[in-house]
Amino acid sequence: MPDFLPARSAVLYGREQALRPEGGSALRMSQYEITYIIRPSFEDPQVDELATHFADVAKSNGSENVELERMGRKRLAFEIKKVREGHYICMKFAGSPDAAKEVIRQMRLHDDILRALLIRL
Repeated sequence: MPDFLPARSAVLYGREQALRPEGGSALRMSQYEITYIIRPSFEDPQVDELATHFADVAKSNGSENVELERMGRKRLAFEIKKVREGHYICMKFAGSPDAAKEVIRQMRLHDDILRALLIRL
């Protein structure tokens, strides 16, 4: 009989959990990075406010260790929605896949976000 049994998963309180053969469970929290571009017409306080809004969305969905890094205003490689520049923001956090999907969904609905890229680290 093998010593290792494959882990099964279950959903408990809206979060996916891995069931271990010995009986315990562990929440599946992955590290994510979302890099997004905000319209260049925004001033610095408005960019900070929008970045804080999306960090709060991540926290309200159960994410932890939310870090924001402003990378500044940069020129785009090609036009997106007839815009050549944008404010780049990188947000890193630990959370469930559902939390990451919700943040991306909120960004796609927002008109002032030109592009967003989600990466699981």
